[in-house]
Amino acid sequence: MIRVLTYLTKEINLLIFRHHAQIRISADSNGYRKNTSMSGRIKD
Repeated sequence: MIRVLTYLTKEINLLIFRHHAQIRISADSNGYRKNTSMSGRIKD
């Protein structure tokens, strides 16, 4: 039971981290590519 809980917490932390990192990366690329192209893909 404890092993499952730790596994779940690890997965949730990874999801949250990746979500925040993706938001930050997409915001950076938006600001970077605003001059060159307005139709830049944000989501994969």
